[in-house]
Amino acid sequence: MAETVGLPYLDALTGKSVRVFKGGPDSREGQLIGVLSDYIVLQTGKNEQSQLVYYAIDHLKIVVANARKSQVDLLADNEEETVFPTSFLGLLASLQTSCIQVNGGGPASKVGRVVDVKDEFLVLSTVKDGLVLYPISHIKSVTVMELSDDQLFPEFVYNGTDTLNGILTRLVHNWVSVFAGGPERVEGILMEVADTYLIVVHNQELFYVTTDHVQFVALTVQVEEEAEEESGEKSEDGGSSDGGASNANSANGNSANGSKKDESSSSEESSSSEESSSSDESSSSYESSSSSSSDERSGRRRSPRANAFKQIWIENLIKASNQNIR
Repeated sequence: MAETVGLPYLDALTGKSVRVFKGGPDSREGQLIGVLSDYIVLQTGKNEQSQLVYYAIDHLKIVVANARKSQVDLLADNEEETVFPTSFLGLLASLQTSCIQVNGGGPASKVGRVVDVKDEFLVLSTVKDGLVLYPISHIKSVTVMELSDDQLFPEFVYNGTDTLNGILTRLVHNWVSVFAGGPERVEGILMEVADTYLIVVHNQELFYVTTDHVQFVALTVQVEEEAEEESGEKSEDGGSSDGGASNANSANGNSANGSKKDESSSSEESSSSEESSSSDESSSSYESSSSSSSDERSGRRRSPRANAFKQIWIENLIKASNQNIR
């Protein structure tokens, strides 16, 4: 583990303007208002845009102080001191049911509602990824979010366990997304949970992921997409029924015209040979099979009335061929 910033150094920066991390998605700038045993509290922005960001000291590498703003902060330090939980785990537990952003940004960042907090992990309910499990050791920062009522996240029925492996075991044979940092992201079926690794199957590959490097595990719940698919299927069923009715009407008209043409064609084809009749039969059967296959591909069924007219048309054609043979 990388060496972290010493507590005496952080105590000296209390009340001053600082920037946590020199850059990157986790970098934020604000006033350092609290230094606890294993985390610090940073207040960003002012008035209505103010946010509280909690950084775990184990992940701190660089803290940058602004010398010009430090004097102003000392003069304006007249507010009452806020009492924060003594530990980072206690802080997370105090945020139960709150909307937070875990980590400042990047692929390891998620926004959601805190469902449960245990000694080894945090359970977050998100809109896009469903339930997301964060090991406490991989949470760099937590930001409290202010969301309106129309941005509330779905609630899940969750019966938690006390260990990370215990809750991962409950996800066996489920589709999960395991993120281990950078490009190391695996999606597939969780097949096995051992003491130090996970096995995820995707297509023909088995991925062995070390548990210590897992930054989060997401159990995707696609509720909205399933609802959209059901509504789409209903609309397709309605469209197919309407289309079937219109096809039946057109088929009736075509069959009626075809019967009139058959009567005239039967007299004109009195001198035709047996080969022409067989070719007519094969062509009619080909037309019927092609029309039925096209109807099956389009998802529409021909009406019984249209099928009856088609059968009469074929029988008239066969009678005319038999008369020609005689």
